Amino acid sequence: MAVTPPATAAAEGLEVDTTNAYSGLEVYRGADSNDLPSTYYDAGTPKMAGEAAMAGGAVDPAMKRPWWKRKLVLGILAAVAVAVVVAVVVGAVVGTRKEENTKSAGASSGASSGATTSANSTAAMKFSADTALAATGSGKLFYQAETGHLVMHDFNAKNDTVLNVGVAPKNGTSLACVEWDNGNQLRLYYLSPDNIIQEYAWKKDSWSVGKLAQLAFQARSESQLAALRFVSTNELRLYYQLSNSTLQELSYNLNATNNGAQWDLLPQGSQMPQALAGTGLAAGNLGSGNGLRLYVQMQDYTLHEWCWGLTLNGGPVTTHWMECTLMGQVLAKKPRPKARTPLAAGFWDVNDTPEIKLIYQTDDGNIVDATWQDNKNWVEEPFPMGSAGTVSKSGKMAVMVSNGPNQLGTAYYMADDGVREMTWQIPGGQWNDTNQGVVVMANAA
Repeated sequence: MAVTPPATAAAEGLEVDTTNAYSGLEVYRGADSNDLPSTYYDAGTPKMAGEAAMAGGAVDPAMKRPWWKRKLVLGILAAVAVAVVVAVVVGAVVGTRKEENTKSAGASSGASSGATTSANSTAAMKFSADTALAATGSGKLFYQAETGHLVMHDFNAKNDTVLNVGVAPKNGTSLACVEWDNGNQLRLYYLSPDNIIQEYAWKKDSWSVGKLAQLAFQARSESQLAALRFVSTNELRLYYQLSNSTLQELSYNLNATNNGAQWDLLPQGSQMPQALAGTGLAAGNLGSGNGLRLYVQMQDYTLHEWCWGLTLNGGPVTTHWMECTLMGQVLAKKPRPKARTPLAAGFWDVNDTPEIKLIYQTDDGNIVDATWQDNKNWVEEPFPMGSAGTVSKSGKMAVMVSNGPNQLGTAYYMADDGVREMTWQIPGGQWNDTNQGVVVMANAA
């Protein structure tokens, strides 16, 4: 993915316009001793042109001062004049620099900056206190900066790009993203200040505002978001929560022509659950992509799994949502998940063996991961090395399963000192033993 070049406006704002400074000094270059009018007297005779003698031939007493006193006074006046000129010029230059710096700062902090800053695996911008996280398989992590901007960190290019989104995000917006075609296609979803779902689209070599924003689908104020690409039908699916706490699903057919493609509300008959208000959401493709899984927190704080595309008793594959009673419909009774825990899930398939890893936060602030393998029971384990005592209050998380043949699972989570990561092996889901819990994006000072 192309990355916007680093902004240079701030540096340019510090340059001094030497042409104007020299021009301002030219006015006073002639004010030296050779150009001053002669005011000294020789034997009491005035030498200044146009000077008049007083009545009776008397000369003005001031004109009778010794020539060296006259010279001294004029020297002092000349020095004062030069000092005034220098002060004016310096003030003009400083004022110009201050104005340019102000303009540069305004340009770099505006919502449509689009600036790119070098990160060297460390975030160049300070994270928002309650930022969400969203990750892709090609090594990109999205977050919200303290300034309110949405930022994309590229672990490969090692830089952060401020996204020039069409509508500014709300503070604390949820984030969801979906990527396909080897990273040539990417969609980022977020909420505006009035909770309208927004879409920002990457297509091969450029960003643009997606079609979803025009339809003004409104979520409840604390709604989270989840997104996926349904592989078997080549559709985008997006999940959010309505004001009555019912979950809603949107669908976009990628096979349709540009004129016919549109976002559609899937009918309420899809039986989406009514969940805890503000529930975390996680969704993905199961196995080869014929089934979908959605994870939510219910009003009793338990975590539930919902399924699309089950084969029951040898019958046809279902085309609606239902609870996965055969695959662990209720997760994590002990330890209890904290209310509105963030949820993040990774899905992968090795030799037709589907596996899932679901990550959440408990009441005591620790992170737990639950792993499922091909019709076996869910196994819940504490998050391993590097997490205890470092997880931030928001506990926001994201999971990424890398693209390509050598897949790697990575869980990112917000800690007090920045974004930390944990990795696991594919297949199997076992956490790696080294370099775990390290800070991969430090919070800027």
